[in-house]
Amino acid sequence: MGMEEMVRRVESYRCRQVVVTGGEPLRAEELGELLERLKESGKFLTVETNATRYRRITCDLISISPKLANCGQKDKARRLNVEAIGEFIAEHDYQLKFVVEAESDLEEVEEILSGLGRVERNKVMLMPQARTQEEYHRRAPQVAQWCIEKGFRFSPRLQVELWGRRRKK
Repeated sequence: MGMEEMVRRVESYRCRQVVVTGGEPLRAEELGELLERLKESGKFLTVETNATRYRRITCDLISISPKLANCGQKDKARRLNVEAIGEFIAEHDYQLKFVVEAESDLEEVEEILSGLGRVERNKVMLMPQARTQEEYHRRAPQVAQWCIEKGFRFSPRLQVELWGRRRKK
């Protein structure tokens, strides 16, 4: 889909907010132009990223989902870029979302946060790691408890709750 069609399609919906996500949007060369065009049309823009790379962009909220060791990516340098996260946080309103599975994941979250300096804990969300609805329902209460204890927010994973492993929803 070309730029004109993307902008026209978004503008055809009666919405005030647009979330740009899917894969890693910062890799798309056209992202800057798309965001500028959508902003010009008055949209509130959220960009979801893992922030493994920094790029100056226009958005109202940067939603950063750093990958923890539990994601299976062994190369820490490829899954986590604390400097890029810090730059995004310095320039935008932000939220940080971490997928957690075990209590040991909280140590890694705290390590990342300490590397970022001053992070507002109410802008940090924890989400239960789960591929099935059963896993989700088993882990969610514990993750919610960790949020209460640490001063974080709980973020549900609606796609897991509704569809489990099924893709392309």
